[in-house]
Amino acid sequence: MCAKRNQILPYSLEDRKIIFQKDLPAIPEKLLLAHAKGEVLFVCGAGVSQRSKLPLFRELVKLVYKHLNSPVYSVLEKIPNYACNNWDVDTKNLTDSEKAQLKRFLNREYDIALGLLERDIHGGANGKIQSGQVRNIINKILSPKGIKHNEFHEILINLANRSYATAIVTTNFDLLFERAAQRLKKKDIETYSIGSIPWPSTTAEFSGILHIHGALEDKKQRHSPIIITDEDFGDAYLRRRIVPDFMYDASRIFSVVLVGYTAEDPPMRYLLTSINGDELRFPDIKPRYAFVPVGNEEENIKIDDYRGRGITAIPYDPKNEHEVLLKTLKVWSDFSPFNDDQKFIDKTIKRIVKKSPNEVDPNDRDLFEHLIKRSNIQEQRRHLRLASQNKASAGWIDIISGIIIEKQADKK
Repeated sequence: MCAKRNQILPYSLEDRKIIFQKDLPAIPEKLLLAHAKGEVLFVCGAGVSQRSKLPLFRELVKLVYKHLNSPVYSVLEKIPNYACNNWDVDTKNLTDSEKAQLKRFLNREYDIALGLLERDIHGGANGKIQSGQVRNIINKILSPKGIKHNEFHEILINLANRSYATAIVTTNFDLLFERAAQRLKKKDIETYSIGSIPWPSTTAEFSGILHIHGALEDKKQRHSPIIITDEDFGDAYLRRRIVPDFMYDASRIFSVVLVGYTAEDPPMRYLLTSINGDELRFPDIKPRYAFVPVGNEEENIKIDDYRGRGITAIPYDPKNEHEVLLKTLKVWSDFSPFNDDQKFIDKTIKRIVKKSPNEVDPNDRDLFEHLIKRSNIQEQRRHLRLASQNKASAGWIDIISGIIIEKQADKK
């Protein structure tokens, strides 16, 4: 016999997904409930700063070559984004070292290409690396005059708020999160880079904008360490293990959410390896997620690729400068229990209960149940009064009461 729609149905948090609004991607409820407990850590890549006209990693490497090696750049600018390692290129005017760099670029190993370029500039593999032209050019490219933060930076700062502290991790070198925090008047959010980053914990001390790959200096004459070449990654991830140890601990405390990366980004490759490698040995590692831009034809392939790396992919359409992702994060921020927008949540509940549970859109019913489920007992009772005051049908009252009873039973 089939269960009636207005009954509380058993479901698995591993499977259930919530859609905030029509045409937005579905988000695993397990992730949303973790966020409502302050147990989510956002790790942000170059895509977050793309709306501010800063390049992704691939384009950054091309621009470095434009400034420092015009023969290689003349080849690179003719290579489409979809090209792979068997792409036919004209290398007759390149040196053997430049051909090696080009091969690494075609393999999407951009960090290795930069490392080869840097060593080539400073005298080969055994040459002494100075404070360097490559770093100077990167600083110049990522610090254009008049650069401004964008909506992604502000929304993610708000989402990173866990009531008593705000912590957001970025592999970007730019200081646009800092500008967003200033715009939001978050004066208590400090900036930390590499060695000074606070260690992951549930305390208020774990807070700030955490540049785990280094940050640019406001003072152009200073050059802080940044992780950009293969040697840098080797030092930070293998020799000194600064970033892996940080990510190991963070992933045992928080559900890590990756935003603004593509699968071939070097930071993505190293980050995924550092977390996924120890999952079998450390069963307390939390689930990991990534917002993944996909087209219809590649969706299943990308989702399986991320699944194989131990990541739950949240696919979305990247059209119009990732507008769907921006809207999704904005609505999630609006629903966040830490951003004091109770009127928005109340308005949503009032809208949903105008119809009976059997008549309402199934996505709205799931959203309603989620909002009740994530709340503490005082908030649940307030939602119950709100529904009653707005003449909600008995079915909605039964749903709220059922969730309250279920949560109380779980505590016993």
